[in-house]
Amino acid sequence: MLFNSVGSMFYLVCQWLTTVLVVQLSSYADAGNLSLAASITNVFYTISTFGIRIFQVSDIENKYSTSFYVTTRLVTCLASLVLCTGFVLLNASYSVEQMLCIIIYMAFRLSESFVDVLQGIQQKEQRMDYIAISFIIRGILLLSSFCLVLHFTGSLLLAITAMAVLTMLVVLLFDVFVSQSLSRFRIQLNLKALKEILLECLPLMLTSLLMNSVVSIPRYFLEQIEGNQILGIYSSVATPAVIMQTACTLIYNPLITVFSECYSKRDRKGYLSLFAKAILALTAVGAVIFIGAAIFGKWGLHLLFGDGILPYVYLLIPVLVTTMMIAITYYFNMLLTISRRLKSILVANVVSSLIALCVSYPLIRAFGMDGVNYTLYLSMGANILIMVCIWIIDQKKQFGSVQP
Repeated sequence: MLFNSVGSMFYLVCQWLTTVLVVQLSSYADAGNLSLAASITNVFYTISTFGIRIFQVSDIENKYSTSFYVTTRLVTCLASLVLCTGFVLLNASYSVEQMLCIIIYMAFRLSESFVDVLQGIQQKEQRMDYIAISFIIRGILLLSSFCLVLHFTGSLLLAITAMAVLTMLVVLLFDVFVSQSLSRFRIQLNLKALKEILLECLPLMLTSLLMNSVVSIPRYFLEQIEGNQILGIYSSVATPAVIMQTACTLIYNPLITVFSECYSKRDRKGYLSLFAKAILALTAVGAVIFIGAAIFGKWGLHLLFGDGILPYVYLLIPVLVTTMMIAITYYFNMLLTISRRLKSILVANVVSSLIALCVSYPLIRAFGMDGVNYTLYLSMGANILIMVCIWIIDQKKQFGSVQP
């Protein structure tokens, strides 16, 4: 957990700093374009990962081989790149520069998608130190290349291209090598088996797609209604919240295998003890971040973005609330994936996405940037309520009566 937390947090901070420094090195317009690229590619990144990471790590009986997990990821990465490119080219509202930024940013996201399956191998082999090393190297390269290229060329497109190329090189030269040393794999294209695993994990992919869509939908409408500069301002205020979400996921993601073993062995005491400790840790992290934001939020945002951000500091706490709700949703998604309640998770996220789709436009038209937060309160609140109910029912079936 420590290795994973240090590496992931370092990488996250480096990636987050690009969203901060783009304002300092360029403009809010470029910040908006960067945020637009991130929001749009989130959807297609989800297709590329297909929700398989938790399934892979919790596959303690090795139903599918390492080679097959890697091959499947390559297929889904290619498919997501084609779909993303098609979506961008068909969207006439984007400028040529915006189109290219989105497509190249998608290439960058594919380096993260491919390394994800390799890190699944490393996690199952209890070598998360390799994961930390990869995160740190990629974080340094993406931040330095992005800032240097943007500073000397003034081109957001070239800056995104530089970080995409360098991070992919690290994945190919480091992560592939160490993963091969832990568990030998090769490209193994079996169409029948590929269809089987994709169909089995389809609810996971759709769930991940919908979970990302819930966040992307209101931001998409904000850009369409208010323009990319307002989106850039909202995204700038929201950037610290990403640290909170990642800090929460770092608590429970390394515990997937342990949760799986307790669930499989019907170890009720061990499972619930782990569940309670994770909830307490999430609460502690949330409390620290909320207190820090209340005391230092205005000062921090002013330091990062200057006087222009001060009228929008009020958005920080509401954004942190939505982020905590998203983190809780991911937690219960992980638990229900372990128990293979995939269709139930999908239902919860369909409801959440439909709510976001229905209320985003009217709320943003009425309340501007606040409408994004109101949308997430409603959609993620419904998601959490449904998944908690499903979890309680599942635990009663697996362990007997459970008090959550």
